[in-house]
Amino acid sequence: MKKFMFGVFVFAGLSCGGTTFAESELDTVDNNNEVTDYYNMEMYSLNDFESSGYEGTGVTTENAVIPDIPNDVEYISDLEDGSPSAEPEKIIGSDNRKIVADTTVNPYRKVVFLSMKFPNGKRYIGSGDMISSDTVLTAGHCIYSKNDGGWATSVEVYPGYNGSYAPYGVAYSKKLMSVKGWIENSSSAYDIGAIKLDRSIGNSVGWFGLTTGMTSPITLSGYHGDLNKRMGTETGNILKHTDNNVYYTLDSTGGSSGSGVYNNKGQILAVHAYAGAKNNFGTKINNANFRLIQQWINPSINYNQYHSNSGKYAAKLNTWVYNNKDNFTANTQKKAIPKYTIVDVKAIDFSASGYPRLVTNEGYLSANKDFFVKVVGNVDQYITTPQKLVTKENIWVYSNKDTFSKETQIKSIPKDTMLDIRDIAYSKDGWPRLVTSLGYISANKGYVKPVISNIDQYITTVGKVEVKENIWSYRDKDSFSTSTQKQKINKGTILSVQSIIFSKDGWPRLVTDKGYVSANKQYVSLVK
Repeated sequence: MKKFMFGVFVFAGLSCGGTTFAESELDTVDNNNEVTDYYNMEMYSLNDFESSGYEGTGVTTENAVIPDIPNDVEYISDLEDGSPSAEPEKIIGSDNRKIVADTTVNPYRKVVFLSMKFPNGKRYIGSGDMISSDTVLTAGHCIYSKNDGGWATSVEVYPGYNGSYAPYGVAYSKKLMSVKGWIENSSSAYDIGAIKLDRSIGNSVGWFGLTTGMTSPITLSGYHGDLNKRMGTETGNILKHTDNNVYYTLDSTGGSSGSGVYNNKGQILAVHAYAGAKNNFGTKINNANFRLIQQWINPSINYNQYHSNSGKYAAKLNTWVYNNKDNFTANTQKKAIPKYTIVDVKAIDFSASGYPRLVTNEGYLSANKDFFVKVVGNVDQYITTPQKLVTKENIWVYSNKDTFSKETQIKSIPKDTMLDIRDIAYSKDGWPRLVTSLGYISANKGYVKPVISNIDQYITTVGKVEVKENIWSYRDKDSFSTSTQKQKINKGTILSVQSIIFSKDGWPRLVTDKGYVSANKQYVSLVK
């Protein structure tokens, strides 16, 4: 993570490739004018990202206060330059909002009333939502406004405010964050921000989860300017959504900017901020914004060190599956996962502190890349555990696990050769490789197969053997029968074994000058 002081901005478009994210519109800027690079993680997923919320204790007795809010305070409604298609939030048709009578019940106690002061002396009211114990999600224009001199100089946060008093008291901003896309061009695609608080008030009131899933019904709860500082709420449906915005007909007025639009699982999918011709809309929690917000919640996590996609994974070491995504402890261990185990990951979830988890049918796994490696989807067509194998055709040993080419070929291995596999490695693209003493070999089952299960009962090393009873040599390694018998060999005969070869069914044969001989230790023994 690179940090530097904010100066002149140079912008580059975000992409899935090798863009330098130090110049990305998703780089975080804070109110100390410090810029933090956006983590350049994979920008696609096979599933919706989501994190769960927390209900909180609901305890209200300790810090209740009556906020000192002037009567002439303004309700924030953004029309900064750079958002030409946006209008102030509005009532669409009939007004379907309801006043929240009891703001101490879940989820309303997680909705926060914001009182912001700006450098030009103006004071505004806005809305936001708790998304961790000490983090509020809101609109970028609630905390940074070019027209008002830049960053808010202070923000007071009142969870569950009911228009008269704040049952959970007040928390104060200690850090404000948004992105270059908002700070520089005031684009509605980037109108998102966060407030770090001076205390963990979320432990009492709880917090919302997040999701990139766009499913109805949705609810908008916030502090609308025409409701006399009381909380209003309305439930409806998504009209449409684009890459960066979500549209709906939920009613709102100035002051509701920054409210989270959330689903019936208590997960925020957009941050409300604007109106169009026939609808209101907010900034979408897309994949990029989801990861950005996780970075805001816990800036100490390097998300590049974690997997972010569903699919097949292989365990790189012995680990555990857990029954609690928030706490990975001995008490939450559910089942041991041995090294080399292939697991099917259904989704990515996040702990309350922001750590990514791999979701399986049995529970949660660490998404840390030190524990698991993502593998190809058809991994079942490959050998994925160290064992003794036999080549099914002539193959090559390679020097580079990531590139199997003529340039990396080391040695040719003949068909029917037994291999002692030391380990399994994976290429950077997730292809399994067999690790041998010579180098890397393809793990494709079309080229190699396991030896018979009782291979220890057979001689598999070249040397001299003594015949333990009268036996026959054979002309055909694949068929030991009367019709393929070549020569009778008497008990006590010493044979020089030239090589080991395997039948098509996996039986080891001793190659001698008399023909093929059984390698079964019942018939022959090594001469030491």
